Amino acid sequence: MDISDHKKKVVNVALVGSSGGGTAAVAADPVELIRRIHEELGKVRYGKTKFILKYALLISLADGSGLDFKVEQQMRFATLYGVGCAASKKGETSGKTDTKQQDEEKKNNVEPKFPKVFFDPELIEVVPLKSSTLNRVNEIYRDLDESVLARAIENGECDALISISSDPLGINSATFKAAAKMNIPCTGSGGTSLALISSTYGIKLCGNAGGSVATSTFTKAVSFVHALSTVWEAKYSPFYLSRHTGEFHQRNLPTLKSVLEACLPAFIAVCVLLRCLDLYASKVGDFDGDVFGGVSHLKWFLEWHVLPTVCCIVAAYSYAPEHGIVVLMPAAISSCVCGGSVIAALLTGRVIAYLVGRTMYACIRLKIPATMTNIIVAGGTGVLVSTTLSYSRIVVAFCALTQLIRGIIQVPMPTIRGSKIRGAGFLFGCCFFYGSKIGCYHSMFLPFILIEMERGRPSLFGSIDECTLVIVSAGICAANLVCSNGNNGTEKAVVSTNLCTRGLLTNILCGDFIEVAYPFMDADMRVGFSAYLASGVGTEIIYSDQPRNVLSSAYLPLPLSIWLADDWKRLGLAYLITFAIAFTGTLASNLVSRYRHKQKTE
Repeated sequence: MDISDHKKKVVNVALVGSSGGGTAAVAADPVELIRRIHEELGKVRYGKTKFILKYALLISLADGSGLDFKVEQQMRFATLYGVGCAASKKGETSGKTDTKQQDEEKKNNVEPKFPKVFFDPELIEVVPLKSSTLNRVNEIYRDLDESVLARAIENGECDALISISSDPLGINSATFKAAAKMNIPCTGSGGTSLALISSTYGIKLCGNAGGSVATSTFTKAVSFVHALSTVWEAKYSPFYLSRHTGEFHQRNLPTLKSVLEACLPAFIAVCVLLRCLDLYASKVGDFDGDVFGGVSHLKWFLEWHVLPTVCCIVAAYSYAPEHGIVVLMPAAISSCVCGGSVIAALLTGRVIAYLVGRTMYACIRLKIPATMTNIIVAGGTGVLVSTTLSYSRIVVAFCALTQLIRGIIQVPMPTIRGSKIRGAGFLFGCCFFYGSKIGCYHSMFLPFILIEMERGRPSLFGSIDECTLVIVSAGICAANLVCSNGNNGTEKAVVSTNLCTRGLLTNILCGDFIEVAYPFMDADMRVGFSAYLASGVGTEIIYSDQPRNVLSSAYLPLPLSIWLADDWKRLGLAYLITFAIAFTGTLASNLVSRYRHKQKTE
């Protein structure tokens, strides 16, 4: 079919089918599938012609089981989703979906106007038409199939048909009879139904129509639309910008740094677990018959493989969420050779996300069936990348690089003639505090903290983070609760008290919410000075002896943060002195402000 012969401005596509007989397909959300197909149709390019999914009827079982599972229909519940179809309360059906503007254009024989480059956004509304027992839903489905879809095809309002595990001899028979009569192109998935469509109605299938085992929503949609675009002799690529708006439209890609920071919960969890295992091993020893099956084996796995695996999988999914779990499989395979380096894992995940899309589309263009396409994409891509990493020794180079970074961060302060240089820790603490205020925390400090923790161990920057930011903020909030500055009105004072209460509890119990103290520092220079002083003194204590003995982390309850350190007494002393300086400085400033305010009012 050459759409240029008809000079069409709008090409309408219809979809019929179900969630399928088996349960091996990844795509389980019918609404997402319908929207994805519509979104991919917006990427077809043929002059000013517009391609839309105008009609859809898709039935899905409520329990997620396959339709091949034999149970009485009155015992199973299903939902019928539709686009361009409506059912009244009496069960009557209607196929009137044209807007008033479209009716007027047809009446006056006026062609709709389109912009030069992009069309107006085409919204699609997927409506759950009926949720009931399977036999009742099938009755409504058959009625809509006959009165809406079949009639639309016979009237020339439908130019292509997508079949997804349909019932060509049953409830969808009217649609396929009309499709055979009008000779419109058909593609889809579901081997049994497609074989019946071709053999019974003589409909010629296009593209790589076939089975749906191990396929995803995105794979199906791209496969269907590519098949139809080939018949239409139109240009199509899943990497084009869709002319339809939707949840998949114009997605902004994250940076590797933001992906790394998103993995923070896994870093904290592994760090705490390794600390527990260290204490366990120190008490009972390490032998293969213990409850863990060898503590050293578990620790080795946590230190070298867990965090790189998490980073690789999260990176792959973050850059290619449209592929769903299909992109997670090659990422998991490739992460096995990224042991010891989260940087290598992040880059591997990014490469996997890029290759999966290109490999999938190449397979579809070669008309490889969808199931085999996903086997090549999910399995072959992971094997290829992991083999390349193994023989290139890239991971070893990244391990050496991050080890060098940790060595530089955790290096003890230099000595002159046996005496340690004092003041460097104080200066760094002040710089750390200032950097967090001007936006350097997420751009610089947190990535270095996570690089330090890539082997599941605490971080020196994590200790400084807790000391200079969390503890300082907690001290300021505590002082404000004891005595406010007295310059605020009643309402503002209540708000300030509530804010400081929340800030103190959150910082002590959760190790976060440092921003709560910033307004008080900005409003009073003396509070800001005490914050810098507390940060400097606390960091100087941390650097006073071997820094590697006081590694810790923020984002934890204060006692747990102290417990992580080998030299927990020195770290606890640093936290206590930092809190005391911030608390005392803020309290003194508030007392002075309150005294001056009282003098003015008198």
